[in-house]
Amino acid sequence: MRSDPERLLRLRQMALRLRSAELRVQLANDALALRKPIALADRVYLGYLWLRERPHWLLGGAGGMAAVLALLKPRRLLRWTGSGLWAWRLLNRLVGPLKKT
Repeated sequence: MRSDPERLLRLRQMALRLRSAELRVQLANDALALRKPIALADRVYLGYLWLRERPHWLLGGAGGMAAVLALLKPRRLLRWTGSGLWAWRLLNRLVGPLKKT
């Protein structure tokens, strides 16, 4: 027959294993809530990689927008040019460290 400390240790071990299994199930259920946001982040990142490989698409889109703005409202084009330059600088600061990896 086993001694009392040994039995207590076995009972404690079983309780810890049961708690661990419960926590794993809870973690799996909680992770389901993150599935859609993570999938969206993955798509955004894949889009970023696609654009990084094809910068001409980005420049073409910006050029097309500039042409439409120039035809419709020339003053708005000047305002957007300043905003675009600011955004370009910000993007370079943010993406610059990523290019090194």
